[in-house]
Amino acid sequence: MGTNKKTGGLRIKKIRNYEKDNILLSEKEYLYTTNINSSISSGILGGRVQYYLPDYQKESLEDPKFRLFGDYFSSGSFLPSAISGNSSHIGYTTVFEKNTDGSYTKYTFTNFDNGYLDQKYENTLDVSASVYQPYNSTSHLRGKLIDKEEYTSAGNIVHKKSIQYPPVLKLLNQYAVGIYQRRDIDCSTSASDQYWNITAYKIYTDAMLPNSEEETVYDIQNNSAITTTNTFSYNNKLLSSQTTTNSDGKNIVVNYKYPFDYSVAPYTNMTQKNMLNYPIEIIQKIGTQTVGSKLTTYKQVVKNNNIMYLPAKQYSAEIASPLSSFTLFNGTTMDSHYNSVPDKGYIIDNSGVKIECLIKNHDWKMNPKMIQYRLSEESPVVSGLIDSIREFQVENYPRYMRATVKIDRSPIEAGSLSKTSAPLWSEETLFLQELVDGKASLWIYTEVWSWFFYSLDNSLPEQLVYKRYNFETDKTIGYLEAVLPIKNGSLN
Repeated sequence: MGTNKKTGGLRIKKIRNYEKDNILLSEKEYLYTTNINSSISSGILGGRVQYYLPDYQKESLEDPKFRLFGDYFSSGSFLPSAISGNSSHIGYTTVFEKNTDGSYTKYTFTNFDNGYLDQKYENTLDVSASVYQPYNSTSHLRGKLIDKEEYTSAGNIVHKKSIQYPPVLKLLNQYAVGIYQRRDIDCSTSASDQYWNITAYKIYTDAMLPNSEEETVYDIQNNSAITTTNTFSYNNKLLSSQTTTNSDGKNIVVNYKYPFDYSVAPYTNMTQKNMLNYPIEIIQKIGTQTVGSKLTTYKQVVKNNNIMYLPAKQYSAEIASPLSSFTLFNGTTMDSHYNSVPDKGYIIDNSGVKIECLIKNHDWKMNPKMIQYRLSEESPVVSGLIDSIREFQVENYPRYMRATVKIDRSPIEAGSLSKTSAPLWSEETLFLQELVDGKASLWIYTEVWSWFFYSLDNSLPEQLVYKRYNFETDKTIGYLEAVLPIKNGSLN
């Protein structure tokens, strides 16, 4: 530890992102060191390098009094290779992702040196440790994110995410047993004695799932500003409950129900076919009171003699006031607050013709690029691309309008902010979601982040610019927000 050694391996050094005209948009450099300014590698080798094994012994299977002696040499290291090894021989505990402006993100992973070493084999008949010796590999536990920390170019932390996992011993309860054997024959005797390597080892099958996550956003003075904690519970290795606790101590609980939680068909059939990861009911609570829920029912479909289980209907419980009593779906009946998710809607094509249809409703959290619809229950599904649909709306849901607009594509993540308040305009054709309809209309476009647009008297929407960017003086570094407001019906 503390000094660099040479070993084989391949790592990513830089990732560059270009526009179609070969214009560099961003560049990230990756440093595999213990510190952002250090030259000491954070790589940990899984075993010592060894090319020569002298006086290696095997015991005769027929007569333990006889042993086979030999000296072994290999052009490649015997260790840390093993028949039960299925991952890289080296792991990196810390990796830095550095941006061109000097800001960076530090990632810390589970590795050989922080509690995730491979375990010794279960038993062996070998006299000497075999050069091919299997071991109880814990490679499935390594390489998991422990911490993610974002820093400014001055080294001030702005964001941190920490993930906690169960103790290692609790992750090694499920396994299959493997047996390795290798035979050598000594033909120098009439008996042709057989000499064996036989070792028993475990093949672990546990899933390494996080117990909790803690996320903290800091202000520019490095004071902890907002902390959010998520704790997780699992059933059949699937998330069954997530509790989010924010800085003011309020708990938001989300519970998940799956096919194996029900004792009636078709959910029992889905479980038998190992169709487990299909959330049936998702219930959201604040404290102990239910504030919302979504339900997806399933049905059996037979097509070409094949039995399938497909979504039948989606329901949503829109709850105005928190409920102290809410009836969970039992496979057949549901709470009275549930309403069927509407599918009726319309599209307007490029000719301006309004077409009533049935739209596949995804309750879009991010604006779609296309939609799927049917002209009737019996008609085939049509994929409506953005260049063929001028407008669409699902009944009782927001209206979406196609518009070619200028959108500010300036970097938004804390570690990638630009140093100018000027927008980075990109002209794009998007489906904008209507928030407010009137003489002055308000629209929103969401990917991971959201952009707001306004239009006056049905004019072409223009973006309301809100931008965070870096500023730096001799004594201060931090963020400024540039907002271009509406004045007299235009952006100033």
